[in-house]
Amino acid sequence: MLSIHSDDNSENSSDDSEILKKNKSTIILPRPPFEEIEFSLKNVSNDLNIKDNLNSTGSVINSEDEKEVATNGIISCDLGDDTILEAKESIAVCSANSENWHIYCAGKLLEAVNYHQLLEENDSKEFVDRPLKKNASIVIEEFDKLFGENVSVHDIPKQNLSKFLEENFDHAGGELKECTPEDWTPVPAELERIKDDTLRSWAMELNSIWKDLCRVIPEEIKDTRDRHSLIYVKNPFIIPGGRFREFYYWDAYWIIKGLIVSGMTTS
Repeated sequence: MLSIHSDDNSENSSDDSEILKKNKSTIILPRPPFEEIEFSLKNVSNDLNIKDNLNSTGSVINSEDEKEVATNGIISCDLGDDTILEAKESIAVCSANSENWHIYCAGKLLEAVNYHQLLEENDSKEFVDRPLKKNASIVIEEFDKLFGENVSVHDIPKQNLSKFLEENFDHAGGELKECTPEDWTPVPAELERIKDDTLRSWAMELNSIWKDLCRVIPEEIKDTRDRHSLIYVKNPFIIPGGRFREFYYWDAYWIIKGLIVSGMTTS
């Protein structure tokens, strides 16, 4: 994954400074003078005809049903498979009604994994991001059979627990597949209009990262949702990167602004 660092030492910045210094997977960028690179989304919004069609949360309202949802304040989630789930239909993985609740949210297995620190880079998110190879009920049944229902976590052999995880869990993010956004272009028109050479090169380099951050969930996972802590969605999406393999509301706001500037309105 590509990581971006900005040079905060403005005193040493000059027109003659290197635009990009590549070191393995790290790209070091000069601190951009943001006051010179303001992008207006007004024209783009007008072109998309969404200016007068937004609800209070900024979501685009496309149908009468969605207008009713926005008006009445019903919390809903469009999963991309022609299904809108209302708040009363729980889709939260950490629900006692979910089969994998005792895997990802509470229980002896989760406690044991954290106690023995069987986590990549000591990151607690790593375990709960790992999809199951079997149904959750079977994994819990085999865990209790192997270690005992009433066993204390410190009495569980760390080596045996590690082997159990390898046999029953895939690696974190294993259900996600890389993808290339269908509307990505190497030289977006909006970015090409930037007059400053340094800023234009910087923006183009950022634009190239969209290809590294595109992910899609295979359709077959739709039928095995209880094996994942990740909620299935039909369409490709952009992840924040690093240890964050999902999309988030706050990150999505900035991602969408960047996609629009890059001319990727379909994405």
